[in-house]
Amino acid sequence: MRAPTEFIKILTGRVLNMGALNSVNEGFPIGEAWRRLILRIAYTETHGSGSGTIADAVYNCIKAITLKTSRGWVLYNNVPGRAFYVLDKMKLMTDPVYTVFAGASGTFYVYINLWFVDPMLARPEDTLLDTSLFNKIQLDILMGGVVDFMTTIGTDTLTATFDLYLERIRGLLPAKVKPKEYVEISCPAPVNPASATEINLERADNKAYKRLIINACNAAIAGTPFSGTLSNNTILQAGVDTDKGELINKIPWLVLVSEFKTQYEMETALVGWAGFDFTRDRSKMSALLSGVFSRLRIFWDNDTLSTSQVSAIVEALKQIA
Repeated sequence: MRAPTEFIKILTGRVLNMGALNSVNEGFPIGEAWRRLILRIAYTETHGSGSGTIADAVYNCIKAITLKTSRGWVLYNNVPGRAFYVLDKMKLMTDPVYTVFAGASGTFYVYINLWFVDPMLARPEDTLLDTSLFNKIQLDILMGGVVDFMTTIGTDTLTATFDLYLERIRGLLPAKVKPKEYVEISCPAPVNPASATEINLERADNKAYKRLIINACNAAIAGTPFSGTLSNNTILQAGVDTDKGELINKIPWLVLVSEFKTQYEMETALVGWAGFDFTRDRSKMSALLSGVFSRLRIFWDNDTLSTSQVSAIVEALKQIA
């Protein structure tokens, strides 16, 4: 039998260097099975002559999070903060905990879960992270700065610290219940829909897709995923296409947005967010095996563009070799 889960502290009060890459590669307890990492960031904003607050500032300031292991597994691959907001909202089926930036001096918090289990599946622990397989784990956090909080910086300054906690299974996993797959969360390069109306997905014999989540924004920063103002008017309809035909025919965007809300039991629909879930039956066996296709892509028709950008979050399973 598996032992109970426990929360443990890995580190607290570590300084985050703003506008820089921050790496943690020591202090991780190796050997037991992890359910999730919990990252808590505390921003301290000193207000001066700056003006114009930016929505979702505490998430937008997190440019990318990567988690990799000594076996070459990249479990989270350059995932920005705004993507974590949606992942947590889906898996928790409630709003994640964070403080809205008020445009004044103060401390503002955001909590982010790096999930290894999948609460939306019937057997969440099928993808526990068995850390007995590794001798090293590294967490990289790329941060922005005060420009992500204020439209006009003025004399405002921003500092941040972070805490890291772990939820794990106590004791070594018995051989008969060791996981056969691990999670891989990534964000393909965003595209300008004026130039391309597709996002091509990686294909591999050992990779199966659980969910594809699409984001549409206007007034975006070119090449920066999930940047800009969330919009329901950028995409007219979207689907999933393969070399063997359309896997999911193009569906009107507002229908996809409505289904996204309903499926994950959200109180309100999220503007600019929709997706396709291949594991709606809560079984990992329904995940879409990608290696059988020579072409696999999200594709769409445009609606009204205004310096627009389309980004995606990809949730996949990778088979343990």
